[in-house]
Amino acid sequence: MALRDALLEVLRLGLVQMPAALYQFAAELQLDAEDLGLLGAVFCAYARSQALTRKGVEVRDILECYPALSRRRLTNRLARWEAQGLVAVERAGTPDAQAQAVSVEPLLRRLEGLLCQGRPHVQAAPSPEQLEELRKELEESRARISELEKALEQARQVRTFPLARTNGKANGFKLVADFIAQKTGNLVSPEFQREITRWLEDYRCQPEFLVAMLELCFERNIFDARGIAEVARGLHQYQARTLEAMEYYFRHVVDQQGPRARRYEYSLEAMQFGNYTGISMQAQARRDIYEKWRVEWGFSAEMILKAGEIMCRQTKEGGLEYVEQVLANWRSQGITTVEEAERVSREYKQRTRRSPDQRSATRQPPREEVEIFVAPHVIETLKSKP
Repeated sequence: MALRDALLEVLRLGLVQMPAALYQFAAELQLDAEDLGLLGAVFCAYARSQALTRKGVEVRDILECYPALSRRRLTNRLARWEAQGLVAVERAGTPDAQAQAVSVEPLLRRLEGLLCQGRPHVQAAPSPEQLEELRKELEESRARISELEKALEQARQVRTFPLARTNGKANGFKLVADFIAQKTGNLVSPEFQREITRWLEDYRCQPEFLVAMLELCFERNIFDARGIAEVARGLHQYQARTLEAMEYYFRHVVDQQGPRARRYEYSLEAMQFGNYTGISMQAQARRDIYEKWRVEWGFSAEMILKAGEIMCRQTKEGGLEYVEQVLANWRSQGITTVEEAERVSREYKQRTRRSPDQRSATRQPPREEVEIFVAPHVIETLKSKP
């Protein structure tokens, strides 16, 4: 019975559990056999004191688990471990040396890092510093989201430019035309007049919106009608109806398109045009011709592709000369959109298409067969002649 009571007492005192990784990485951690033995006492103190909910265990707890260990020897060993970054000893506000708290969390972090080396499928838990950094980033993100929500709510309350009404078009046209004439010092050209009509009728913009757009264009030295028409087309495509949206478009789209960026963009468009039509655009001279169509003549990429499509349909061995003739014809007629080009093409086909009566009238009448009588003696005479 006494023997059985002694065994029960041994079990009551508990078993010491140490991470097996300590033995595997003892060399990397510069731990000898004595270090492992003393760390066993530290883990035993953890198990007895239930220090999982605390920062660490006190020195007296470790000495209680290992009575043969002197306090000086343990203190020296803790100082070396602390210098190696294996334990953390909290001494502040503790006059009693045996009340100092010892934490093995740095040791566990080191073991975690060693285990993750060469094992991509194993991920280490974030450190307290990383968790604190993530928490700060989360708070900053929440604050930013809150600011954006407030800005969005304010943007919704901003007065937008309503769509232009059908009445008062003449006054709106005069307002925009007078503003252009005042800023440029010249009379409004017919090309500008067509563009203003398109902005008011097709895009249904308010005159005040157009005046603000023109002011921003003139500030950037964009005075030609084609360049301003391209800006207006972009605003229409992006559905920019407020001053804030317009300014954003100018800052992030118009201002970012410098000469180099535009030239590179035209080169890419020229290569796409070549792939679409089968015309080689490798030569720089041909790319310069394409850039002339885009910059000097002011045609969009869609219009140039449409001209290339017409060239492919009408000729078997066409080239840039045919495309340039089509574009020059459109330019002389003031055609700037694909819809206008298709409409003009349909009208031309209707004019040249002839009715059945017209086609029959141009046909030549069939020839009549006439029989000619020749006397028999005349035929014999002709046969007898050599």
